[in-house]
Amino acid sequence: FCRHYLRNGFLITFFLLKYGKVAFFGRHLVPLIFVSTVLGLSALSLLYLGFLWLLLVVLGAYSVANLTTSFRIAVNQKNIAYAATMPPVFTLLHWCYGLGSLWGLIRGVTDGGLWRSLVMRKQR
Repeated sequence: FCRHYLRNGFLITFFLLKYGKVAFFGRHLVPLIFVSTVLGLSALSLLYLGFLWLLLVVLGAYSVANLTTSFRIAVNQKNIAYAATMPPVFTLLHWCYGLGSLWGLIRGVTDGGLWRSLVMRKQR
């Protein structure tokens, strides 16, 4: 499960930067933005306590959305077990996909493919 979503997240950003091809929708970047925000705010909160409050707001909003969606699934499926199992599944999915996307972004920028694709476009 995790390996699959790490790979999927990696591929969307890596190939975008390496080949300049968009093979996804904007919603696929939401886990990247979420993970980057949480990691960035965690680091910044070590420097200034005010960022800790912002981090808690982001995590609180995510938790509310996660629990609300999980309960809606449980009601729609008429199975209360989903209310307990879906929150960790969603969290794991979003973190794996977001970390994979972040790694793809880092690799895409450092690989040199981004620069090659930009130069090739200018030559056409």
